[in-house]
Amino acid sequence: MPLGIVGELHPAVVAEWDLPPQRVCAWDLSVEALFSAVPGRNLYSPISPYAPVKQDMAFLVAAETPVAQVADLIRASVGKDATDVSLFDVYTGKPIPEGQKSLAFAVTFSSAEKLLTEEDVARLRKRIEGRLQRELGATLRS
Repeated sequence: MPLGIVGELHPAVVAEWDLPPQRVCAWDLSVEALFSAVPGRNLYSPISPYAPVKQDMAFLVAAETPVAQVADLIRASVGKDATDVSLFDVYTGKPIPEGQKSLAFAVTFSSAEKLLTEEDVARLRKRIEGRLQRELGATLRS
């Protein structure tokens, strides 16, 4: 199925339409064909009607641990329930042990199905903490 056509307008058409006397291109695209060419891709995500919960979490990790790896593990730990994971602080020095760093993240939890309770958020935090501890040896800073 063709996605559409693209071409240069004839100079007579440009003049007839009272466009500036220069080369002009035009296109006609099929939105349906474009959407079917990108199967499975969501072009939008519905906004949850329930209020999100933002929590800060700081972890001690090995100094060489990439920030992106920690952020990816946080997201993977709770899936779609973490709508945003943002690093806001990296700290080394006292009282952080030599060879380690502290990474602090703002994690936004949200559910499309229900309002998250304190217990729900605590459970999600425990899943994050457990996975980071298992896979990176990370510890949660209090």
